[in-house]
Amino acid sequence: MGAVEDYLKALSDRDWAALPAVFSESGLSRSGPFADMIEGRDAYVEFLREVCSPFPSYRLDTHRISRSGDRIVFAEIDEVVGGVGSFPEVLLFELDESGKIRYVSVFMKHPGGQPSVAAGRAG
Repeated sequence: MGAVEDYLKALSDRDWAALPAVFSESGLSRSGPFADMIEGRDAYVEFLREVCSPFPSYRLDTHRISRSGDRIVFAEIDEVVGGVGSFPEVLLFELDESGKIRYVSVFMKHPGGQPSVAAGRAG
């Protein structure tokens, strides 16, 4: 498996010891769905641990992984939090020269939300 697949598995399993190995040793950035930024591997792993650990039932359901060239990977997932709900997301990953993750950007979908423009909903 590649770094993205290893990331998704380690995060879903909450395997905090395995997670740092998928990231670049330097220069890692994560851009969140609220334009929040996290810089650095240790800070990102700690953030994920704090966000996921309180929930006894947490997992990622991966629907599709798509690649664009050697360095860009998209993952369509549902972040499933037991007792809270399921949250559809698209994760954009940029890989470094060695195939490790150096950039993550999180895009969340909003089922049932209102479009920002009139007639913006399909169907």
